[in-house]
Amino acid sequence: MVHSALASLLAIAALLNAHSLNGDYVNYVTRGEFVATAVSTGYFAYDLWDYVLNGLHVKSPGIVLHHAVVLICYISALTKTVGVPLLSLALVCELHSVFMHWRKLLVMSEYSMRQSLALRWVWRAQWGAFVAARVVPHVAVTVLTYRARELFANQVTGSYLRAAGAMTMKGAKTDEWFSPEELEAAREEYLQEQEKEQPSSQVKLRYAIALAKSRKRDDKFRGIGIMEGYAPKECLYWIALTLCGLGEYRASRSYCERLLRMEPTHKSAQLLHKRIKEVVAKGMEAL
Repeated sequence: MVHSALASLLAIAALLNAHSLNGDYVNYVTRGEFVATAVSTGYFAYDLWDYVLNGLHVKSPGIVLHHAVVLICYISALTKTVGVPLLSLALVCELHSVFMHWRKLLVMSEYSMRQSLALRWVWRAQWGAFVAARVVPHVAVTVLTYRARELFANQVTGSYLRAAGAMTMKGAKTDEWFSPEELEAAREEYLQEQEKEQPSSQVKLRYAIALAKSRKRDDKFRGIGIMEGYAPKECLYWIALTLCGLGEYRASRSYCERLLRMEPTHKSAQLLHKRIKEVVAKGMEAL
């Protein structure tokens, strides 16, 4: 009952204060939504362990199965940060569980419908909460999930697309990966240039490209950050190319299209844009 009350309050608070259901609720999550989902995940893990440890699963195998399925969904969503706002919204249903537990406690205390006004009130509130807190949120989650089906499809094929992304980068005729020594040399040159009154933009661009061509994912994102602050036409291409290699196809295509609006005849951008479409199409066919 304590978990149900806490989970429903956290979910409702996240819904009222700051939620991401008006935007990209597949790939983005607010702090409140994440906390609400994480707290319930911890409870479900504890409750499942308690059931198995004390042999309660023999009498209630359905509850164990329910907890196992929920844990798989919740842990996957939290670790990948995919669809967490939808799970947070679904947790509003715990408000109905509060009244269910309350009614159960009153019945166990030998209260009856005829004698207890509180039990009659809780019984009515339980059915009201069933509609408002359990049916409505789950219908909303179903509708929102259907609307975002393409975004979820992209997440499902993420591993395939990331592998294909490496082929895309190779197909776009990039040079070899920068070695750690080459990257360090570019970094030293960049730091020395930053000490000057008028740093060379070419050195900055060269270092950003070196980061983008590093094997480390963090280096790639740092390179993107530097290039975004610089943003000539060639930087837009490198940002698009790097994002493509990281499997961020929507963002990569956006930068490609931005560059092609500025320079429609940019051959490398045309090739990359075409390959992104092909890779995404193959990924959808794999479903």
